[in-house]
Amino acid sequence: MLIPMPQPDHLRCSDADRSAVEQLLTDAYSDGRLTREEHDHRLSQVWSAKTFGELRTVTTDLVPAAPEPTPRTARTSDGFSRAVVDPSGAGRECDGITAIFSSIKRDSDVLVRAEDEITSVLGDVLIDMTSAVFEAQSCRLSIMVLMGDVKLRVPAGVRVRNEINKVLGDTKVKGLVPGEGPELVLTGFCILGDVKVYGPEHTSFFKKFRKELS
Repeated sequence: MLIPMPQPDHLRCSDADRSAVEQLLTDAYSDGRLTREEHDHRLSQVWSAKTFGELRTVTTDLVPAAPEPTPRTARTSDGFSRAVVDPSGAGRECDGITAIFSSIKRDSDVLVRAEDEITSVLGDVLIDMTSAVFEAQSCRLSIMVLMGDVKLRVPAGVRVRNEINKVLGDTKVKGLVPGEGPELVLTGFCILGDVKVYGPEHTSFFKKFRKELS
């Protein structure tokens, strides 16, 4: 959930990273910055690349056209914050959130990565995602709770799939506003703890949540 740092050149890249560079090459070909032959040659380099450094060599002479500013939040007609998807952070390192005998709160500059994790051991974690940017259309959040508590608030349109294994614990997903927003897949385990995910329609939780964040 924290804002990530750029990856060092020597780190291995994933298929998601290669796909992001492929899209950049496709855009460059579409607006005339690359010929068909250049595009095809670089594309083969992308899918044979093993590190971030190799990926960067393919795009060093490409300056992306200035994109339209992406709002940090969008709103529905009923005033609810709507999830924003921006893949520009794809491929960056996941540092996760860990609360051990402690409390961690996040309510601004939240980036929901394609792969991320939260660990709570006798701790409390509160994450307000209503103004967050989602890195991908489907984001997987691994949650590991041992006698701890994790609370998430998601914006309108987010679809939540709960696959957390419970052992004398509890998980709740309430108050979601349906839509075609990104999917948040919750995995991991919850032992003698609680994981709660609430959408904007659960107004009583929202008031309590904001009070806990303050």
